[in-house]
Amino acid sequence: MSDAQAVLEELLQLPLCDSLGGCDPEAMAALAELGRIERFGPDEVLFEAGAPATELRFVVSGRVALSFRDPAVGVRTIGSVSPGDLLGWSALREGATWSVGAHTTKPTRCITFSGDELRALCDRDRELGFCLMRFVFEVVAQRLADCRVQLLDLYGRPR
Repeated sequence: MSDAQAVLEELLQLPLCDSLGGCDPEAMAALAELGRIERFGPDEVLFEAGAPATELRFVVSGRVALSFRDPAVGVRTIGSVSPGDLLGWSALREGATWSVGAHTTKPTRCITFSGDELRALCDRDRELGFCLMRFVFEVVAQRLADCRVQLLDLYGRPR
């Protein structure tokens, strides 16, 4: 089995494919050609806040913790990414940097895409680009809602 075929089989198992379901099978094959499967051990750093955001990942198995460094209190875990979830949507923005850090909390397998290559594919195939961006928008909207709940938990309780 080729690397692209292995990536395609993994992609087809992800929630992303619900959004891309209406996309041409050739577009899915082109997407799979850009991806690679990566394996990480527990407690491996995937990226650090402030570094260039270059890769987008879909977590296939394992778990990734998202953390924020506060000079007053140190590093704080602010969330996690589970199987089926998107990690690193910032890589879709040209010139972006990571706003948080990410490290695995147990053995993790991901499908990884270069942000530059993925943006170029979305420019060439507007239908695929629209489907992918719609999926990413839903992820970002959910993370924003989760953040609001965390803020309520921190600041919404009477003292």
